[in-house]
Amino acid sequence: MSKTNYDIKVEGLNFDRLLREFNRLNITLFNVNKPSYKVMEFSITTLDYLKLKKIGILKNYKMQIISKRGIPKLKYGILKHLALTITGVVCFVIFLIFSNFTFKINVLGLETIKEQEIIELLKTYNVKTNQINHKSNEEIEKFLKQNNEKISLVSVIKKGTNLIINIKEKVDVITDTTPITAPYNMQITKLNVKQGTTKFKVGDIVKKGEIIVSSSTILSNGQTVNLTPIAEVEGETWINGTAEFETNKTELVRTGKKQKFSYFDFLGNKLFYKIPAVKFEKFEEVVYNDYIFKNWFLPIKFVKTTYYELKEKTTSYNFEENKEKLLKKSETLAYQNLPEGKSVLEKNTVINQVDSKYFVTTYLKINIVL
Repeated sequence: MSKTNYDIKVEGLNFDRLLREFNRLNITLFNVNKPSYKVMEFSITTLDYLKLKKIGILKNYKMQIISKRGIPKLKYGILKHLALTITGVVCFVIFLIFSNFTFKINVLGLETIKEQEIIELLKTYNVKTNQINHKSNEEIEKFLKQNNEKISLVSVIKKGTNLIINIKEKVDVITDTTPITAPYNMQITKLNVKQGTTKFKVGDIVKKGEIIVSSSTILSNGQTVNLTPIAEVEGETWINGTAEFETNKTELVRTGKKQKFSYFDFLGNKLFYKIPAVKFEKFEEVVYNDYIFKNWFLPIKFVKTTYYELKEKTTSYNFEENKEKLLKKSETLAYQNLPEGKSVLEKNTVINQVDSKYFVTTYLKINIVL
């Protein structure tokens, strides 16, 4: 006799076909009930249930297990494998006992406080290694904060047999609250804030002048104070120099044609003056004036204006012939912009063309330590 019976509910049509298949496979049904022509309920043994699952036409019906009866599988497995169960219980008890032991104490976040100072203080509270720790994490946190005035914040975590204590020391409020700002457009490669507040993380890009670490700090009691920002900040930036080159350069040059106009000036009054009628579309104006009498006996000036005709002249230049000079020029400009004492980590040169104009730019990658 099977140890478990299944109560089954089947929904569908044409149950005669399904019953013929049950009969063919020698599946015995118990307690058959048909609440409607679309629903049939019955009970079968575990062995017959295994046969039932293999019937292909069952996919045309909706089958549901209503309940199982008999000895529960878990209890049956435990009775069958009693020795294995006892072994598991013993191992669990041993693990439970050892998990309450503390074999190592790690103290993190210390600046001025010595680790041994914290270890010795914990011993006075009966928190030691190689013994069962009966104190809760909250009790240890409260004890340390009450018995060491240098501690501002403390958190205790029990991880396996390790006791991890993270401490943040108190800092003195002082008047210098100048924030740490970015001297260049740069990407942050290191950010370890010891005092102050930041909204950035490693990998972020900041603009020149942007505040990286501010003076605002929230203490353990929730109070906000302004402190001197203290942080280890490093980043990378690119210093560049650009040389420009025109392949088609248009200039205005004199054609050789000119017009002259002149008059006398006496104390700001123009004598023999006519409005110039310049015939040229584009021109260059050159004015000459001087006093006729050097001793200023009579303050009369002679003013002469010459108009030179100009025309556009376009000259073509070959970029490839000048490329090496431009590369050297852009590199020189980049090194001229390099901050004193900085070493170049990487050098790249980029050439861009916009219409008839070339831009040759040399980039120097440097590390910034704030």
